[in-house]
Amino acid sequence: MFLANGLKLRDRGCTLALILAIICVCAPALAANASDQACRSIAKLTIPSVIFTEASLQKPQEIPADPFTAFTGASPQAVKVGGHCLVRGVIGKRQGVDGQSYGTRFEVRLPTTWNDMFLFQGGGAVDGFLAPAVGTIPCRNSTAAPGLLRGYAVVSMDGGHPSPDPAFGVDQAARIDFAYASIGKVTSVSKQVVAKFYGGGSEKVGVHGMLEWRS
Repeated sequence: MFLANGLKLRDRGCTLALILAIICVCAPALAANASDQACRSIAKLTIPSVIFTEASLQKPQEIPADPFTAFTGASPQAVKVGGHCLVRGVIGKRQGVDGQSYGTRFEVRLPTTWNDMFLFQGGGAVDGFLAPAVGTIPCRNSTAAPGLLRGYAVVSMDGGHPSPDPAFGVDQAARIDFAYASIGKVTSVSKQVVAKFYGGGSEKVGVHGMLEWRS
C-alpha cells in the first residue's frame, strides 16, 4: 500500500485507527535555521477559543516512545528528530455537563528544515491522549521514517476529551468533537501556526489530500 508522497507501508493487513492528512503548504518556506523568536511568536497569535500553552524551539533530540501506541498501531520506539518548533495548546476549553474539563488539546511540531508539507497525525482509538506529533506511521512493522524526520510539519490531537475511555459520551459537545469537529478545528489552527512560523498567509495553506482508516 502506498500513501500520498510515496510513503510505503509493508504490512497491508494492519489495523489503523488514525486520520492522516497530507497538506500542501504554498506559503514561503522559512530559512533552514528557524529562530527562537519566530517560534515564540506563535504564542502571540490571537485565534478565537485557542489557548497556546507552549511555543519553544527544540534542539535535536530523541523523543520517547508514545505510551499509547497500542491504540494507534504505531511503532513503540523512541524517535530521533532534528531541531524543530514545538507548539501546544487547547481549543474550546470549557466545563462539560458532567462537570469535567473539556477542550481539544493539540501539539504541532515544525521542523527547521521543512519539506513544504504538513501531516495531520490525529489520534487513535477513543482518543483522550495527546501523542507526540512525530508522524510515526500508524502500522506495526512499518520501516518508513517518521514524518517529522522527513521534514513534515506534524500535528496530533486528543479528540476533544481528557481521558482514553468512553466516559466523555455523556457530554454531547464532546461526542461531536470526537466524531468530526476536532479534526476541522485543529486543521484550521494548525494552518495558521504553519503560516506564522514559515511565513505567508493561512489562506495559502490548502488540503492536498486526506486518507482515513478505521478498524
